[in-house]
Amino acid sequence: MTVTAWPLDGLLPHAGPMVLLDKVLAVEDETVRAVATVRRDGLFAGPHEPGVPAWVGMEYLAQTIAAWSGFHERARGRPVHPGYLVGARSFHSSVGTIPWGVVLTIEAERLLEDGAGIGVFDGHVTGAGVEQTVRLKVYLPGDPDRYRAGQSTRGNDQ
Repeated sequence: MTVTAWPLDGLLPHAGPMVLLDKVLAVEDETVRAVATVRRDGLFAGPHEPGVPAWVGMEYLAQTIAAWSGFHERARGRPVHPGYLVGARSFHSSVGTIPWGVVLTIEAERLLEDGAGIGVFDGHVTGAGVEQTVRLKVYLPGDPDRYRAGQSTRGNDQ
C-alpha cells in the first residue's frame, strides 16, 4: 500500500469549494481509497435539501480517480492535469439522497487503460446507510491545452 506523499492540493487540479475530498488514504498501482464528508456548505448543497442527490456519489468517485491520476503523475515527475468524466454505467445506490454529515469511503479500481487517455474504473462509495457502485469511464488527454482548444490530442498522449 502506498500512502500519499502529497496533500490534496498537490494531487487534484481543483481548488477551494471544488475539492470534495477530505483525504486520500491510499494509492496503489490500480486502486485508490479516499474519504469525504457530505457537507451542508458543499458545492452540491441545496438550501432546503436533506443532503445531496445520490448521483453526487459519482462526482466523489471521479475526484478520487483524479487524485489517483494526480498521484501517479506526480510520482513520474509530471504536472497534474484535469481529466474528464465521460460516462457512467451500472450505477446502483441504496439511497436517493446522501444525508448531511455522512462520512463516505470512496474506493476505485482501474480495470483498463487504452494508452490514449481513456480509463475505466469500478467504484464503491460507502457510508452510514449508503452503498453505491458504479463503473466510470474517464479521459485524461495527453495535451490538455490542445484538448480544451478543440484540437486533436491523438498521437500526443503519453
